Amino acid sequence: MPELEQMLKRQTALADFGDLALRSENLDEILREACRLVAEALETVRAKIMEIKQGGRSLLVRAGVGWDPGIVGRLRLPMAENSSETYAIAAGEPVVTQDISEEDRFDVPPFMKEAGIVALVNVPIILPGGQPFGLLQVDATERRSFGDDEVQFLRTYASVLGPVIDRLFKAQELRSTEERFRLTVEAALDYGIFLTDPEDRITDWLPGAEAVFGWTAEEAVGQPAAIIFTPEDRESRQDLWETETAIRDGVAPNDRWHSRKDGERVFIEGSTRALRDPDGKLRGFLKIGQDVTERRRGEERLRESEERFRQFGEASSDVIWIRNAGTMQMEYLSPAFERVYGASREAVLGGDTLERWAGLIDPEDREAALAALQRVRGGEQITHEFRILRPSDGEVRWIEDTDFPILR
Repeated sequence: MPELEQMLKRQTALADFGDLALRSENLDEILREACRLVAEALETVRAKIMEIKQGGRSLLVRAGVGWDPGIVGRLRLPMAENSSETYAIAAGEPVVTQDISEEDRFDVPPFMKEAGIVALVNVPIILPGGQPFGLLQVDATERRSFGDDEVQFLRTYASVLGPVIDRLFKAQELRSTEERFRLTVEAALDYGIFLTDPEDRITDWLPGAEAVFGWTAEEAVGQPAAIIFTPEDRESRQDLWETETAIRDGVAPNDRWHSRKDGERVFIEGSTRALRDPDGKLRGFLKIGQDVTERRRGEERLRESEERFRQFGEASSDVIWIRNAGTMQMEYLSPAFERVYGASREAVLGGDTLERWAGLIDPEDREAALAALQRVRGGEQITHEFRILRPSDGEVRWIEDTDFPILR
């Protein structure tokens, strides 16, 4: 083939590959087409791209043309010290073998001999930053002296491949990250997550926000974020305080009752975070909040119940106490204790409460009273009697004590 025609053919191959690299986001497609164009430009039977795997211990035939289906995508070669592939990657320079039967520098993999390969040339593919990706290799089934122009063409081709592969790796990683983020936020339906612009108008309304607050994305986008605030918080400008705090401090807490579309209220524990570009310009706000309404209402019911119990205990003429089942220490002792036992609650509740309480019991009844406590600890309900010695006046009194376990 005339030299000018060869040069045009190689330039066309590079141009065609460049067009594909701009259009496609599929790395396997690009590598496969790269092999086809190279083989066609150099008029060889086979070409392949081998990718470094296992931390540099092996090479995978990642793409190729002219090879059996069992080779491409499946065959792995060890990166042995005496292989041309390992040498080319380590040295960063091409390796040319005109006839493998005369090759005394390197061992040739058996699969290449079985395929009838006689001559080969390979060049390393280097990613931006200097990290090797693998090799581009052209194989011929007849003795062939690859010229300097052909080797330089392959080196040029490999130098174009490196940045393309790097771009697609990064795009794939970004897509994978975005997909993980999408799956995460779509599954987190108890988290209201949305974005607003610098004026705090909603720009992105994720599925969790719809589940928590009731508005659809079509209804919410474009609305001020204040739509989720209660009327009293809007009146006191809590929404404005939140964004101003986030602008000043980077993040602001958002732990309060909010309004749903249907008028119901939800308690949100979350935050508002200011989003800025690399130059520090405000881009908007990220708002994340977890719906903890049921927990909050449960806590309120518990507080109300505890308050009712406290009022009952303080009004009762009987002594009421609660002990920790693990330590047997008193956690609550009603005011009637002082009138019945003739001792201050503070004196008993300070230090070892079991020991201080037992110290008020007549020594003859003490062991039985403590044994009864252990039975209650084991799950029984016990009514027993014992005598106490009142410190205030030395009077002996009989106590009828009913104890029962509090089960979860």
